[in-house]
This record gives sequence, structure tokens and C-alpha cells, in this order.
Amino acid sequence: MEIGERPQIATMSSWVERLYQACAQQPEQGSDPWRGVLERALPANVSTISTVALLDLLDVPQTTGNARRLAKTMRSLGFIPLKSRRLMPGGFRDTTIRGWARPVREKRSTSNRARSRHMKYVLLRHNDDCYDIANEDSNFHVASAYPLRPGEGGLGYRVEIPVPSTDDYHEVVIKSIDEAIPAVAAYCEANPPRWVPKSDLTPLYATMEPCRARYFKETQFGNLWVDQVKSGQWVAYRDCHGLSVAGGKIAKFATREEAQRAADTHFRDGYPNSETTDDGLSWPVEFEWWLCPYGLANRARDAVDVG
Repeated sequence: MEIGERPQIATMSSWVERLYQACAQQPEQGSDPWRGVLERALPANVSTISTVALLDLLDVPQTTGNARRLAKTMRSLGFIPLKSRRLMPGGFRDTTIRGWARPVREKRSTSNRARSRHMKYVLLRHNDDCYDIANEDSNFHVASAYPLRPGEGGLGYRVEIPVPSTDDYHEVVIKSIDEAIPAVAAYCEANPPRWVPKSDLTPLYATMEPCRARYFKETQFGNLWVDQVKSGQWVAYRDCHGLSVAGGKIAKFATREEAQRAADTHFRDGYPNSETTDDGLSWPVEFEWWLCPYGLANRARDAVDVG
């Protein structure tokens, strides 16, 4: 070997280069073949689909193992799990079936997004083993937590969160009841309520002649709805109360979007810790629960300190 030569280093350098090239050319070992099939097979307009239908689509047996493998794939695609009586095949009347839904993210203003992040929740003991999660300011029931049954994965709780404006609910499994509020808060922030056209799920009170709920949104501070009373005139309601200007006269808006924006801006009006928007519009609270001594005493009795 001549002086100045460093063959071992040169050999090592070339070996590392070949290793990098081989890694770059090698197909990804951890790829999920089911993901590719579902990405190609699921149309963009499919918002919900049952686990049974997905396994049929993949042409694999309907087993627990395949359902668990499918769950990993669906979560990687951005779907969220749910149970519903409306999913087919399998759902009928009181029978629920597991499935998956695309989360629908509604465009919101910065102020509305900030307000939703400031939601506060309280954990209430329902009985010895079950719990309710309520909005701290509106006292609205947001979710329930039940102990896992035998065969559901050991110790822990199953949190059921109703999906607004539907008869479905989202399910989250947690290991400790201390995780209930963070899980509910994260889901509600990622999946805010949205405006939907009138349907069979629209509350009956949202029919106040001559107004009818043409678009509806279920929130933790009451049900919002808007209607067109005549051409170029839309009104907005929260529960049974119209959004009004000074003097109590119902406000009129030129478009549906303006009425919905106004309703979204004022959806927390009148409740504790709500922000005041000085635009001359307001509506009363249906029931001032925080002024009811009996209700306050019950909530103080049932509240659970999760530290």
C-alpha cells in the first residue's frame, strides 16, 4: 500500500452510497395494500360506509382480525369510526352497525374557531360506573362514558359522542376516566357542527309560522336555524327565539349565508363566559340554568374532580 492511500475508508464510503441507493430503489416494505385499493375504489362523495361493505369491497372474510386491520387503514385515510342504525347492510331500527365516516370540516371564521377552542367541559357521575360529559357553560350533554364490556379490550371506558344533526354517534375507547374530557374536546374541535338542510331530524319547534327551518345546526348552546320568509329576506333563530335588533324586532338578512353568519357569531350569546359582539343583534337564553339553585346543587353533587 502506497503512502497516502486510505483504501478502507474509500471502500466504506462506496458501500454506504450503494446502501443508500438500494434503500431508495427498494419498495416501501410497510406499505398497506388495502389502502391503495380503498383509495381507488371509494368515491369522493361517499361520506359514510359500513365495515361490512368495506370488507366486501376488499373481498376478504368478515372476521374480527380483518376488521381490526381495516381500522388501521381507515384511520390512515382520515376516516373516523362510528356506530349507526342507518348504515347498510346491517343497520335496522334499534340495531347499530359499525362503520366509518369522513370528517366534514366547515369553514369557520377565526373568531368562531377561537370560541370553539374555549369550550369547557365538566365530568358528571351518572351512576357508580357511568359518567356524562357536559358543556360547563351551557350544561348541554355532550357525551357519555361507559365501562368496557367483557371482550371489548380489557379495562377502560367507551365514550359515545352524538354526531350533531344525525342519529349517529362517534365512539372513543380510553384507558382512564381522566382521559374522557380531553378526548371529547379533541373530537368536538376537529368536527364542529355544520349547517344541514331541513330533514326528519329537525326539531318540531323549528316550525313557527310563517317560518320553517330550511337550514339547521345543532350546537352546544342551542339549535340554530334559518329560513327565507320571502325573496331577499332571511331570518335566524336559536331554539324558539329569533335573532333581533334593538326593540325586539326580528332581524332580516339579504342572503342565507348572512343569516347563518350572524347566527354563528351569536350562538353563545347570554350564556356564562360568552363574548359580546356589539353589532346590535341579540337573542335571549331559552333557560338560564345557572340561576336555578336546584340545578346547580345537582351538578355540584355529581361533578367529578379529574385534577
